[in-house]
Amino acid sequence: MRRSLSRICSFSIHEDKVTILDRLQKLADQEKESLSHMIVVSIEEYLKKHEPGNPQKPLVVFGAKPILTCWKCGGRFAHVIHVEFISGLSAYLCPTCLEKEKAKGPYCTIKKVLK
Repeated sequence: MRRSLSRICSFSIHEDKVTILDRLQKLADQEKESLSHMIVVSIEEYLKKHEPGNPQKPLVVFGAKPILTCWKCGGRFAHVIHVEFISGLSAYLCPTCLEKEKAKGPYCTIKKVLK
């Protein structure tokens, strides 16, 4: 009975690490398993050890200000202003983009500044 494949992946191995793949293939042959199975098992073991990633607390826990992206210019800032546009869109603007938008006078599309 043939197994169905759900995904085929390819990867590269630096030439000084090729022996690792050879050793894994030898072990797979001894255990009568496929190389694919051995790779998936290795990935699962790695994920069990390392997920969900860096266990360190983010700096905002210690009082650092989060860095947010200005919706208009795409710049990243520690200080942004939360606004609501006439369209109903709620977004963050840097002080410069907020002033540019306000300078449009009657054509300004900001409905209100949110807290």
